[in-house]
Amino acid sequence: MSGLGSTYQYVGIVLSVLSLLWIPSINAWTSYSHQVVARHDLRETSASCLQDFVDQLGSVRHCEIGSTEYGRGLVATKDLEPGETILRIPLSATIQIDASQNGDDMKLDDSWAAALANKLMERLQSGSCPYVDSLPPPPPTPARGDWSTQALEALDDSDFLQEIEKAIQWRNRQCERYVMGRLCLDEDSSSATQKNPQLFMEALDLVSSRTIRCGDKFMLVPFLDMANHASQDQGGGYYQLENSPSLQDVTIALKAGNRGVQAGNEVFLDYGDRRNEEWLMYYGFLPDRNTAECVTLPESQQRITWSNVHMLDELYRGECRVLLNKGDTTLTDDIRSLKHIEALEERDAHFELALKYRISRKSLLSAAGGTKSSSALFSSFF
Repeated sequence: MSGLGSTYQYVGIVLSVLSLLWIPSINAWTSYSHQVVARHDLRETSASCLQDFVDQLGSVRHCEIGSTEYGRGLVATKDLEPGETILRIPLSATIQIDASQNGDDMKLDDSWAAALANKLMERLQSGSCPYVDSLPPPPPTPARGDWSTQALEALDDSDFLQEIEKAIQWRNRQCERYVMGRLCLDEDSSSATQKNPQLFMEALDLVSSRTIRCGDKFMLVPFLDMANHASQDQGGGYYQLENSPSLQDVTIALKAGNRGVQAGNEVFLDYGDRRNEEWLMYYGFLPDRNTAECVTLPESQQRITWSNVHMLDELYRGECRVLLNKGDTTLTDDIRSLKHIEALEERDAHFELALKYRISRKSLLSAAGGTKSSSALFSSFF
């Protein structure tokens, strides 16, 4: 990790300052969410209320909320063929922003996310809302400001640290635009957004990880957004808009993937192809076997992916080996460290995520560089 000290130090300072600004009270949204889901019985109650809410809309539902390998998710209640409808929700039940009706400014700087976060908080302020009650705390992304310097250093990627810094700046801009600016204009407003910047940031993080996009519409879809991710190759499903004469409404439907789903098994949704940096930045996790993973070589700017590792010129292979050798640890070292951490009773989840990111990146570079042990190591780890 030589040569990255100043970058780590700067980002670490930014994150520390933000943690003081935005997380002084364990953040409002997390506190609110814990009131709902801290105890198992209340967690089950919120899930049951959400299911009742969805059923009262006249929705089609062949799944239920349940415990899965990845935490809470959706479980099929019947055998489902590929392409069969698992869930259908009226668009009128969603929380949405139509960017086409809000001018070009809505698409600039992704400000639709802040507008949608504001709508989510209005639902929270309005009182009882089964969908809001069921929402978990935001995911543990590095842009939230609560990752330790050790966890950030473990990423071992100066380019990613710069992306994190930009994401932090973006969050602050949205808060200034949608919260602090309005607070200056109207100090007497009772808006939850204006009274609680921390709550706005929590809502913004939830929106960033749960939004479903259909054209110019950005939506939070009750129940459907509880589906965990799996790629299409791993059986992940997909969603599409459909007209529903019986409901007299346009609906959004979740469809079974190309493997179908057996009753009692988890229902997955393919979130789409993303780099590992994006998975960590917006969702707070790394998928297994990410075929869309990409490393850009610093000298040549050549993009290395799993689809081109066996077609690279020797010049690029050599650059991959040089980049690998710059690290303080080897791929083997990192895998051993991760296995050791996973065996501990108390684990630093952020550091563990950073180590997995580093391992995945080195595995790709190792395969591209032609390291003999790379295939065996990657297979044994994943």
